[in-house]
Amino acid sequence: AKLVNDPRLKQKLRDTTGIGTEATRAGIIKGLIDRGYLLKKKRALMASAAAHTLIEAVPAAVADPGMTAIWEQALDEIELGRLTLDAFVAKQANWIAQLVAHCGTLILPIAVETGPGCPMCNASMLRRKGKSGPFWSCSRYPDCKGTVSISKDTRRS
Repeated sequence: AKLVNDPRLKQKLRDTTGIGTEATRAGIIKGLIDRGYLLKKKRALMASAAAHTLIEAVPAAVADPGMTAIWEQALDEIELGRLTLDAFVAKQANWIAQLVAHCGTLILPIAVETGPGCPMCNASMLRRKGKSGPFWSCSRYPDCKGTVSISKDTRRS
């Protein structure tokens, strides 16, 4: 709310109790951590360089916290029966289509961590996360299925 200028939107954000619901909040945060947008620093969460790059690259309306307040207002209108879910979704789909058309050629300068050369074809390897934790996978997958495990002592926290 402190980043929003419009007093009505500021108040709406103050009245909202964080991201998602209590039931979904942990999953949202875990997804942001897993995708590399949030980093754990002791007991705090911090935005990663990738998150900052993404926010700088998207249209201002997408990154504006006031947009969250507008969506919360729309959800309240749906709850009160003054707006239908279909109308809200149609409006959002139209807005997103316009954003995609406007930003379709956007290129993000995000650094990708690469590992050792592939043991099977010597191509570069990309860090991936599997059921058993992170590992290096050949960048030519699925043509090459070379992998290298990442030992516990070399994992990023």
